[in-house]
Amino acid sequence: MAHVWVQDNSGGWSVMPLAERAVDLSVSPPRPAPGRRAEAAGGSTLVLVSPLSGERGGWCLIARFGADVRINGLRPLGGMRLLQDGDEIRVNGTSVFFGAESLPRVEAFSGGGQPKFCPRCRQDLADGGDAVRCPGCGIWHHQSAELPCWSYAETCALCAQPTELENASFSWSPEDL
Repeated sequence: MAHVWVQDNSGGWSVMPLAERAVDLSVSPPRPAPGRRAEAAGGSTLVLVSPLSGERGGWCLIARFGADVRINGLRPLGGMRLLQDGDEIRVNGTSVFFGAESLPRVEAFSGGGQPKFCPRCRQDLADGGDAVRCPGCGIWHHQSAELPCWSYAETCALCAQPTELENASFSWSPEDL
């Protein structure tokens, strides 16, 4: 799930998941924007909007004309910018960082009627069965007591994504700067 890194009063950084389709960044801490997406941009100085649906949808920053906003040090052209993982958003001298990285989690698999198989055990993934979608490559793996395919090895069967579930952490944070 996309998120923003927000600095707290002690100078540490914490993750705020972007659970809503529109988030107002002109306030501290950021909060869900009121109303529908189209109305949200008009009522706030700066808003993040998810124009695409789904876990892997993109996020767009929309800034009101004249707003003191910089993304990686530059003003957004036309007041809009499609965000990328690690982008610094500076508003009135305060920074937040956009994160597109998600953490692995067990959830019910929904193949949408398309047959899919687990890359580790090569068996079909059943709709409603416990599975993990790799945050790195997007491929689904079984993850149940009978088929612990995701956690079987230290990395995903198809990419270098770590398979830790209990203590999963983001590979990057603003503290790395």
